[in-house]
Amino acid sequence: MIHKVSEISGVWKFIHQEQSSEIYFLNKDKYLSVCRHDSVEFELDDIKCEIVEKWREGYIINESLYFKTGNKAIPLFDKDTYKVLIISNDELLIKSLDFEKEEIRYGIYHFPTKQIDWLNQVYGSKPRIIIKSNSLVSTTDNSIIVTNLNDGKEWKQAYLELLGSDKANLHSQILYSDDKLFFGIDGNENRGVFVLDIETGELLKKFDTESYEIFKDGDFIYTTKFQNVLCRINTKSLKLEEWDCDALVTENGFHSIHDHRCDVMNGKFCFTQSLGDNKAKLGVLDFETKELVYKYEFKPENGAIGSIQINDARIFVHTQDNTLHIFEKE
Repeated sequence: MIHKVSEISGVWKFIHQEQSSEIYFLNKDKYLSVCRHDSVEFELDDIKCEIVEKWREGYIINESLYFKTGNKAIPLFDKDTYKVLIISNDELLIKSLDFEKEEIRYGIYHFPTKQIDWLNQVYGSKPRIIIKSNSLVSTTDNSIIVTNLNDGKEWKQAYLELLGSDKANLHSQILYSDDKLFFGIDGNENRGVFVLDIETGELLKKFDTESYEIFKDGDFIYTTKFQNVLCRINTKSLKLEEWDCDALVTENGFHSIHDHRCDVMNGKFCFTQSLGDNKAKLGVLDFETKELVYKYEFKPENGAIGSIQINDARIFVHTQDNTLHIFEKE
């Protein structure tokens, strides 16, 4: 059973919830704040934050500072150096910008020693994820690349070759599971979700979908197909299950389940809908029972939905009027 438990106003961006009842967010003035027992307090009131990410016992602020409750925010790196990806509790992938030479240099930052191991293998691509601390997945406008950071070996797959079309582009996030990469490619034809072997880049499977966003939940990758078909791919066997839930969602007042502002947890697909600025809704589909187990209609003054995040116990939905809506799963 799911029900709405509370809401917090004046929220510009939700950050995360600690295991306790503390909810961290950026307020409308972009200061890091915390809600404890229905009371809102400043956590960091001397730095305006654009990007905040939980790391270790604290937070990375604006990709360059480290802040821990009760302490001042301190610089992690030299000037013009920024966090790119979190590798582990002790390591970060960073980039250093040289504006005079118009160069970007990447490296591995070690928090305990404050040392940086600069990399020679990453040029002209956008880092996406790091797997097993040594395999960097990056992309260009037309290809996906996996580089072994230990020995420099890499493989590359062009989107055009995978799609067999004269136009192709990455159309989803890149997810990793069971030594496989999952991602969507869109183009003039043959669009779909592709599965590549992480070690070799070999194409293991292509799923013919409309290449909407993909989401990971345990041993499954979720995506959707026209017309409101919810799909689930087993990451081990690559078996595809499909559930045509069009009649179910439309008779309950939803137009579509295709939105990037979705998430999934324990087989429950949480999707949102924003039609205009005053018809925002939240729905939860249970893939196992094939039921719509929850729906919620936001007030017109809430506006459109900006984001959704979920954890084991709660669903957090942020709306256009800077309100964070909190739903609890029993």
